[in-house]
Amino acid sequence: MYKILWIVLGCILFTGIAAAEIQLHEKVSIDLEIRYRTEVFNRTFDLNQGAIEYSLLRTRLGMTFTPAEKVTMRVKIGDSRDLGTSYPNKPQSHKNDFNLHEGYMRIDDFLFSNLSLQLGRFQMLYGRMRFMGHGNWSNYGWRAYDGARFTYTLQSGSVDMFYVKLEDRAFADYPSVGDPVNPSEHALYGVVGTFMESKLQPFCIVDWDQAESNAVDATMIYTPGLYFHLTPGNFDIQGDLMFQGGKIDTLDHSAYLAAADVLYNVGGAWKTKVGIGFDLVSGDDDGSDDIDHAFYADFYSKHRYQGYCDFFKAQSAREAGLIDMIARLEVQPIPNWKFNLDLHNFAYERDRTNDLAEMYNQLGQEVDFRVRTSVHKAVSVDMAICGFQPSDDWKPDSDLAYFTYVALTATF
Repeated sequence: MYKILWIVLGCILFTGIAAAEIQLHEKVSIDLEIRYRTEVFNRTFDLNQGAIEYSLLRTRLGMTFTPAEKVTMRVKIGDSRDLGTSYPNKPQSHKNDFNLHEGYMRIDDFLFSNLSLQLGRFQMLYGRMRFMGHGNWSNYGWRAYDGARFTYTLQSGSVDMFYVKLEDRAFADYPSVGDPVNPSEHALYGVVGTFMESKLQPFCIVDWDQAESNAVDATMIYTPGLYFHLTPGNFDIQGDLMFQGGKIDTLDHSAYLAAADVLYNVGGAWKTKVGIGFDLVSGDDDGSDDIDHAFYADFYSKHRYQGYCDFFKAQSAREAGLIDMIARLEVQPIPNWKFNLDLHNFAYERDRTNDLAEMYNQLGQEVDFRVRTSVHKAVSVDMAICGFQPSDDWKPDSDLAYFTYVALTATF
């Protein structure tokens, strides 16, 4: 813990990067991000195990070109690594890799007016990223997708239509000794409408994995849904509603998600906000029937939801569904300093059996305390202290688990 405090103080005292936008030419600009994060945690539920500490560095350099009035070209390269490890030059790793994070062309008024085409590798961020828009927490950064996206602009908003490949097996498994080629691919198809200044987004996204063998059938999951954002009076309300149908392997699929946050702006000298929220994803029972009810979510911003300790981010951790009830408090007692306190209560959506053959659904409680500020104009500081106390049914005779971090991000 002292190490984290020294890092924060050192960075605040000695960091002096001024914000600037570099315009190399009227048609060329660059942007740069460097993020350093130190984490200290013990998620074993056994305090005798001690803490793990490590540091991460993420560097992103982007260039945007406008060779013609209605043509944009974008390239972003980056490097992600664990500092102080033996990994510094291993490619294609979630820990350390140098890669093309973005590389696309965008053509406005393509074929006819109000229609644009984006081709290549690009980000897709929709709503509050509860289903689509892998978040910025990971050391890799925003998830990028390979494919094509059309955007048609209307007077009242816009409509996106996209096709992106998640896995091209014919290319990856191309035979060198005459073996048969697997022509199947895994792809996403989607239509997303954006209306009311991005406060209303209906969508339908299809996840189609054509992989087939004697044991596994093709998987197709379709997810129609709605994101909404309302601001009546001093209230700020955001929510998501989704349904899933289709087929996963040999099972029929039927699942749902409902989530919302309601904040009330109390105001005052501390700019106080209080709120409540819930996040409900359906789950499956024991898998004895031929219908899978576990909501499938692989593309959402995982760290942003269901607690910063990240115990329920993996799909396997949500097979029984998850109910997250939240109380929130936000204050700014000091100019340029924002303090957030979130209290979570977690439970399975479907009951499970504990070691004593008793039914239960309570998982535990989590407290997340987060502080954000900035140093000069180009450097932001983000830090948090989080604790999770599990229920005796889920983790009998267990200690508190904790997670802390400090991150500094310099951008221009």
